[in-house]
Amino acid sequence: MSDTNRFKLLIDFMALSGGQFFSKVIGFVGFAYLARVLTPESYGVVEYAVGLSLFFAMIIDCGLGAIGVREVLRAPEKLKSLAAHIPAARLIIALIAIPLMGMVAMLGGYDEDAVKLVWLFALGLLAVPAKQEWLLQSHEMMKTAALAQMLRMTVFAMGLIIFVSSSDDLLMVGMVEIVAAVLVSTYYLGIQHFRITPLSLDFSLAELGRLTRDGLAVGLSNMVWAVIQFSPLFLVANLVGGAETAWFGASHRVVVSLMTFSWVYHFNLYPALTKRVDHSTESFEELVRASFRVVSWISILGALVLSLLARPLLALAFGEQFSAAAPAFAILIWVVPTTLLSGHARWALIAAGCQRYVLYSQISGAITVLAMGFVLVPLFHALGAAVAMLSAALVVWLVSHIFTVRFVGRMPALSLAWLPLTMAFLCGILGMVAGPNLWVGAVITIAAYGLCAPLADVDLFPDLRRLVHAKAEDVNQNL
Repeated sequence: MSDTNRFKLLIDFMALSGGQFFSKVIGFVGFAYLARVLTPESYGVVEYAVGLSLFFAMIIDCGLGAIGVREVLRAPEKLKSLAAHIPAARLIIALIAIPLMGMVAMLGGYDEDAVKLVWLFALGLLAVPAKQEWLLQSHEMMKTAALAQMLRMTVFAMGLIIFVSSSDDLLMVGMVEIVAAVLVSTYYLGIQHFRITPLSLDFSLAELGRLTRDGLAVGLSNMVWAVIQFSPLFLVANLVGGAETAWFGASHRVVVSLMTFSWVYHFNLYPALTKRVDHSTESFEELVRASFRVVSWISILGALVLSLLARPLLALAFGEQFSAAAPAFAILIWVVPTTLLSGHARWALIAAGCQRYVLYSQISGAITVLAMGFVLVPLFHALGAAVAMLSAALVVWLVSHIFTVRFVGRMPALSLAWLPLTMAFLCGILGMVAGPNLWVGAVITIAAYGLCAPLADVDLFPDLRRLVHAKAEDVNQNL
């Protein structure tokens, strides 16, 4: 076996992560530029429009991508049919969702320019049905998928810098979004036609209905997930408003961007997970345990360092005035490791065909974030929204874990994350005490954590090797 096949999971993850990292850096450049040329109020409107568009994009996706990957892996002969039916089903949903998004803005009491900006972002959603990313996932074309991420954000950021110079150019942000969305969807269709399966309009209403029903639980889960992620932003915007929306919006943008790496990680792991669910309970449990342990140690360290450096990082990225967002960011950043760890249970449920339990888990999180948000946001503003969002992520993790243990198979004990969390806490204290400033303290924290991790958890390196070679095992065992 070649080294490329042996390390395929790692290579694919690095390609996807590299694409995400590049696109996020470029995206931060674009939004940092907007934060400097727009007023805080106008910047808050942009964050509001972006949040709405992401929410409605999830509605349009309707979970059909995950269902498509699962069906192609189980029955490859259905590829051509699925490639035609999934975008058709999404287009039907888009024609309903787009007017709803515009109406939400109109009923929100925003001024005319803000409503127009939301409508422009809504029109950009017409490109979502052509986003055949799931096809690349099912064919393990992760490098090609990574290029799409980079293309979209590069076009968007360049457009902002070229065409937006003040709040008078607010609507140009929406025009740039439309251009970027159309270009990346064209890219996906081109890859599909020339490298996977020819474009086709051959579909039946009966099959559209079946796929939509199968994907509905995943789609509703994504919608509820979006409520959890974006309702704190909307609550701050509508219950507090003003500069507080910008403070929370900036923190939220960083965290949501980093949470994309959770999607990237599980996007890459999902095909291997699906094969094991169908063929070997033992190999499934082994893979999940290895992944859970490795993700715990890495993601908790990342959240710790970013929370310690919250103030200087926000000031560096968005300007000195945004350092006021640091307390909210220091809490909000812990949503990232929580989401990464809960992803093992959520994606396992989908792979096993138990997607309705993902929906139930997300509903429990939505109830939590709304109940806590309506109480905490008026009292503590951005800080209260951050606490509500983190609490919801923890509830989703707990409930989805319980469902997975009951209906799929054994999962790593939640206590497995306590050891890296305890080590992070102790190393963080050491860094703050020993470091003469925040930056040196962060370096000390990272060094101490890195030295202690393999000593405190002797299974860390063996599980890391097991995880890295997971896709090579698929080839050897013909899973």
